[in-house]
Amino acid sequence: MQSVREIQWVEPGQDSKRIAWRYYKRSAWKYGKTNRYRAKCNFCDKTFDGKVQRMEAHLLTDCEKVAPSARFALIKEYSSKVSMDESDDDGKHVSVASSSESTPHYQSLKRKMQDKSTEPAVVSDEQRHSLTLTLVKSFISGSIPFAFMEDYYFQEFIYGLNPSWKLPAISAIMDTYYLQLYTWAIAKRDKHLSNLDMCTLILYRWGDTSNNSMYVFVAVFGNDHTEMLDIIDLGNKSRTADNMLGETEVVINESVVPIRKVKCVVTDCSAILVKFRKKLCAKYSHTIGLSCAIHVSNALIKDICRHPDALEVIKRNCKIISYFMTSQIWNAESKLWMKNNNITHSFETLCENRWYWMITVCRGVQIFQSFFEYAIQKVDDNFPEVPKEIETCLVRSHFEKNDNLLELLAPLADIIDIFEVRKTNVADIVVQYVRLYQKYYLIKESENYNNLIDHALTHFSKRFNMYFTEPIYFIALFLYPKYKRFSISKMFSLRYMKKEILTLAKLWGSSKDRCIRLNQDVTNYHNEDQAASLELQPITFWNSTAKYSELRSFANCVFKLKGHSTFLDAALPGSASVETRTKDVVNVRNFKMFHTIRTQVRKSVPEDRAKSKIPKSSTVASTASDNLLVLPANQNSVDNGAQNMTNIPLSEQIDFILRDDDDYRSYKNGTCDYLHMDHLFDYNLLEPLIFDCQNLQTDEVDTSMNFSIEEILEL
Repeated sequence: MQSVREIQWVEPGQDSKRIAWRYYKRSAWKYGKTNRYRAKCNFCDKTFDGKVQRMEAHLLTDCEKVAPSARFALIKEYSSKVSMDESDDDGKHVSVASSSESTPHYQSLKRKMQDKSTEPAVVSDEQRHSLTLTLVKSFISGSIPFAFMEDYYFQEFIYGLNPSWKLPAISAIMDTYYLQLYTWAIAKRDKHLSNLDMCTLILYRWGDTSNNSMYVFVAVFGNDHTEMLDIIDLGNKSRTADNMLGETEVVINESVVPIRKVKCVVTDCSAILVKFRKKLCAKYSHTIGLSCAIHVSNALIKDICRHPDALEVIKRNCKIISYFMTSQIWNAESKLWMKNNNITHSFETLCENRWYWMITVCRGVQIFQSFFEYAIQKVDDNFPEVPKEIETCLVRSHFEKNDNLLELLAPLADIIDIFEVRKTNVADIVVQYVRLYQKYYLIKESENYNNLIDHALTHFSKRFNMYFTEPIYFIALFLYPKYKRFSISKMFSLRYMKKEILTLAKLWGSSKDRCIRLNQDVTNYHNEDQAASLELQPITFWNSTAKYSELRSFANCVFKLKGHSTFLDAALPGSASVETRTKDVVNVRNFKMFHTIRTQVRKSVPEDRAKSKIPKSSTVASTASDNLLVLPANQNSVDNGAQNMTNIPLSEQIDFILRDDDDYRSYKNGTCDYLHMDHLFDYNLLEPLIFDCQNLQTDEVDTSMNFSIEEILEL
């Protein structure tokens, strides 16, 4: 056998029946036991055995130098022209028969069916291929490992339906059907995305136990269209803003979503991603960078809990709950007490990055207060005596402090509930934070005043100033009829609003004539009374009104943007059950292929059948093969990549969760001029029920608020 260096490479010629050969050079003769030609990639010069399935997989998923146009062409052509009757490059039929045909139980089943008089239905190769694709789709949609096809009872079931049917081997599935479904899913996704505009790009990060990072790129168009673009692993690269910018540009360039359609980028509030957003927006001025409102809310919860008074309450709560959970007798008694009192809230322990963990721990102590008092007073030989260390925590002063802390944390839980609704827009984010400020201010003015509320207001002001002062928030608030007059504040005048709207419209491609009409529409919208539209959602209002044609088009674009990452589970169904540490054993390439196929498979279900229940969990049984995404089955998995804290000593749990990591130190040391919330808006106008629009005196039009044509061109 000659060495690779001595191989003579030739063009495959028109006689090659497979599409992949167009992007490879072929050896002049065949090699080795496989009797196949050697293949050399035209893009990266990698050489390997000329198995067509391996060549196609290399171009579609592995080759880093392949031109995006070539990859798109291959996906389009392969997905549309792939033969239903598979054959290799020599025209020989590729057998997809199961390797289990020779197993004893298969032969036993065959003998059982020989005595039946009914002849089995003859299945053509085309029907067999189509039905096998449907079978593979069902396994992927239901997160069933392919190894299940070798199960004895499943094979018995299939053989009972049709003895002539041959289940495909796992190797045939991965080499043929899995790759076909992936190209079909990519083509289907790209065809759908090519017709959409106003994209919000969400960058979601999973961190693993080795401090590596896996990033998911999700494209969101309005409330109804969500697609995963790519998943990358930066485990071998340093996490810097420049590297993130480079990887993002590669993902966008290789997709059918051009950068001009990406109007907004949403990430968490970590220091690296905040810096990455600034670099991206500086390079592409039409793009707006926003922090995920849910991540900011969770960070604010941690800020409040870092106060010494709050920290003392939480540590005592953890001691109380830990004791009653680990005591078998008291744990059983608590469940009986819950049943008798119709209580559904159970004891909660701590876990990292879970939105509600601080709140649920405090709320559990509040709900079970009467049970704890009952446990202290219980004198019975069948029940263990509550230790003095726990009993000293179960005092009235502690429950009062817990109530005060919960009074600050509970509104944040309500805000997170609202932000987790997909239709929540950027205006809703500002409104909810303004209402939160009002609640905190009322607490400060009440008899329950304590040092903790000052601490909460300080961090609230700083978080709001750092993450929610982008002009897009106040533009969206102005375009919300319910809060139109409220948005024109002491700091944000109508002239300021016009300037920001016209500037953004020009960046989004509006012409001079459209900007002139938009300027007039803003004036008319501000001066006219929309009392009848106060209860309408902004999208409903702008779709139903016949006025302000230019402003209507602009508003519809604004309200398609999103400021939160709730859409991850829509792009990666069941991803919430993926534990952080499982990333160490997940192949990123297979993870991406699996979720790309499953998303499109589930979207292809007819509407009349879509109501059927589909398993939500992506956790599947472990197999020895890494051919399909395999996540170890684990009963303790938690949402949003949460790290289970059960293996960390209780005394270290809270300090670990509230540690001063790099992101928090960057926030804590950050400098900013505080935007005092009481100086921003006129809060008497916030409640529409108090705000009587029928008796409102319309403001006189101030010509100084209008822009001349020359001023518009200079923006």
